[in-house]
Amino acid sequence: MHPFDQLVFKDFDWNVDLYHPLMAAEVALVVDADDEQPPASWQRAVYDEFMQHSERLTSDVFQAIFDYYQHVAPEYRQQYQHGDWQQALPKISQVEEIKPLLTPTAIVVPDLFPDKCEIGLLFECSWEPEHGLAVKIQHNQVVEVGFQDICI
Repeated sequence: MHPFDQLVFKDFDWNVDLYHPLMAAEVALVVDADDEQPPASWQRAVYDEFMQHSERLTSDVFQAIFDYYQHVAPEYRQQYQHGDWQQALPKISQVEEIKPLLTPTAIVVPDLFPDKCEIGLLFECSWEPEHGLAVKIQHNQVVEVGFQDICI
């Protein structure tokens, strides 16, 4: 059964929990909608296209997160006042080492721009517990990594 056929409206969005191989975890599929309207057919098509490319996207997603981490980790280490940054911000040198620092939480299909074919991947991360981490994908290309608000 298609995940969109299992969506339930709650908390202002359509939701269903599912296992997703790209994220290697059970996550919430969140489909934005206005005023309890069911998801649009274009949102389903965006999700289906994402699924077709998700195996290829896996390395791109985690490479982008790794690159982002390498950029922001030094800044975060300087901000730690207690000097105990090594657990939240360990020095890593390979993409695979980023995965233990992440907890996948959601795949978001927004209701904003049908022509952008956008999907958001949301994570909790050890170095930014307040804002989390997001990967924005448009037309099956990683276009941005940042706080979760880039995808919500």
